[in-house]
Amino acid sequence: MQECLFVVKSFTYEKGSRECSCHQTIRFEKGDRLHIVQNPYAVANRGWYVLVRRNEEGAFAMSARFVQDLYDKRAVYTKMDVQLALNYYTYKINQALESKDEQSFRIHAGLHARFSGFLEDRLVKGV
Repeated sequence: MQECLFVVKSFTYEKGSRECSCHQTIRFEKGDRLHIVQNPYAVANRGWYVLVRRNEEGAFAMSARFVQDLYDKRAVYTKMDVQLALNYYTYKINQALESKDEQSFRIHAGLHARFSGFLEDRLVKGV
């Protein structure tokens, strides 16, 4: 399984227990990619986890519940979510052009550019 989620809202993830020397806080910024590289697996007394990578860095375990919460809060998008957003903003741009609404055009053109950057960058990096 190789799934790529696009980070659209910055967030942090605390890896490991605070009592453990392995504890680390990992910061994800807008534009980062969260690659899910393995199917979920259960950890006794901890719950479900998935093996992930941030951009091209090394893999680490992340709570599957945390990933789901990120998606529910719209902090990460799938490729299809990005494509749907682009479709919507294209529609809104066309609507603004027809009604000659410059402010709406600028807003939606900016959002379209932001979301198209996710896919263009992905193609350039070959991810």
